[in-house]
Amino acid sequence: MSLSQGPGDGNPPDDQRPPGQLSASDALLFSLGEAVITEISTGELLRRVVDVLTESLAADRGTIYVFDEKKDELRSVAAHLPELPTIRVPIGQGVAGFVARSRQLVNIDHANRDQRFWNNIDKRTGYVTRCMLAAPIQHRDGTLLGVLQLLNKRNGTFTGEDEDTLRLLSEQLAQLLEKSTVTATLKRSALPELSTGSRKSKRGKLSTPEVDVAGGFNHIIGAGAQIQNVFRSIRRVAPTDATVLVTGDSGTGKGRVARALHHNSLRADGTFVHVDCASLPEGVMERELFGAELRSDSKPPTIKPGRVELADGGTLLLDEVADLPLSAQGKLLGLLQHKTFTRVRGSTTLSANIRVIATTNRDLPRLVSDGRFREDLYYRLRVVQIELPPLRKRGIRDLRLLVDHFLANAARRHRRTAPQINAEAMRCLVNYSWPGNVRELENCIESAVILADEVIYAHNLPLPRSANPHAGADGGDLGRQGDLFAQQPTMSELEARYISYLLSRHKGNRSAIAGVLGIGRNTLLRKIRGYGLE
Repeated sequence: MSLSQGPGDGNPPDDQRPPGQLSASDALLFSLGEAVITEISTGELLRRVVDVLTESLAADRGTIYVFDEKKDELRSVAAHLPELPTIRVPIGQGVAGFVARSRQLVNIDHANRDQRFWNNIDKRTGYVTRCMLAAPIQHRDGTLLGVLQLLNKRNGTFTGEDEDTLRLLSEQLAQLLEKSTVTATLKRSALPELSTGSRKSKRGKLSTPEVDVAGGFNHIIGAGAQIQNVFRSIRRVAPTDATVLVTGDSGTGKGRVARALHHNSLRADGTFVHVDCASLPEGVMERELFGAELRSDSKPPTIKPGRVELADGGTLLLDEVADLPLSAQGKLLGLLQHKTFTRVRGSTTLSANIRVIATTNRDLPRLVSDGRFREDLYYRLRVVQIELPPLRKRGIRDLRLLVDHFLANAARRHRRTAPQINAEAMRCLVNYSWPGNVRELENCIESAVILADEVIYAHNLPLPRSANPHAGADGGDLGRQGDLFAQQPTMSELEARYISYLLSRHKGNRSAIAGVLGIGRNTLLRKIRGYGLE
């Protein structure tokens, strides 16, 4: 299949393309490849798609719609749309709605002559749509993710070659999204409301939600209130040079937050240097951080640059900073205060154009009071503090999103078909307290994907025996969830847990459970589906 552009559009076919010039599909992959493997915000990922797509196919405007299954409508999440914050299109309405329903690519030469064209949006914006090209975005299993749409070819109308290119790009985009955290939320239709966040482009305002489609940043998943607070903090502090202290239990994702801060900052093109303070012996810590000048009587000094120098122009992550020896803490304080340092055995004061991010799972105020951590350094590090919640406090919705994401990742990594999760196995996951947090969940799901066949059952999960809801015939396992209930869950979470318990107690008898709850059977079924307890 040729990926060349049509005649007269200014772009030569691939076999005539000058060396080094990318095809439309290659340009998209090149632009997005790095974004997918970093913690760039999902909004930025989608913005790049729209920008590259419109430039590659010489369109005036582009839009990415995602499918909101609950409302049976398409919703714009990235668009060259200066007039409106967002567009909602019912499935079957307009060209985008037709593409979503039919799963067919559509190319319209004259929009006002096509009965599928919906001029309501043009009336609201004052924009005049002449021609359109739109294609569905689908999972490999056929699940609809959304629609890619282009408006007004700058040099005429969209060609058959443009159709081939857009079809290929939509397939590649779906594959890229499967490797990011966007897909887990799109499949579960957990679309947040748009805020007023946006940025300018040469076509006007490129409208994108500040609360991103995936709930946060690539590789960081969550839709609950606590993790959304973390995302808001990242968005606010990332563009600054403020020193940040990221706290939280082991396995909550502190390193991912640090990388998200870097990749969404003005230093994103600079180096991200990671220092594990817990792994370096005290005797070599200062040399590793600040470098050294090795001197001899007969030769010029040999300079060994440290991590601070390597991070020049970028970000220095001090992971588990509580383990930093007191001897190095004083020198780090000077670095933070004056942005200068001296190599070990050196005499020259050097400047450091770096941003410092520190993480810890320890109680730094207690270490300060015990004299094991400098108080002045603690306050220098804690210009901004971002605290990550443990997984047990994030709610069932976040757990389900993470499970979906880790299932897809593990299946792809081990070249397996992603298995389904049995209802009992899901109840085990929901009822477990996850002391190892997100990291433990990821390892658990990966193990289950390897050990299970087409369905993951409770016995495939490497969890303590007490996590099994059937461990006690009298339903006593609910009593072992007391710690979960003490974490001030929402009413929805309480209801989901209670329904989960009743499903176990009554062996899935919906009529009996509806009777206990005093609700109709259809209402119960809606709740079961809504909470993912099927």
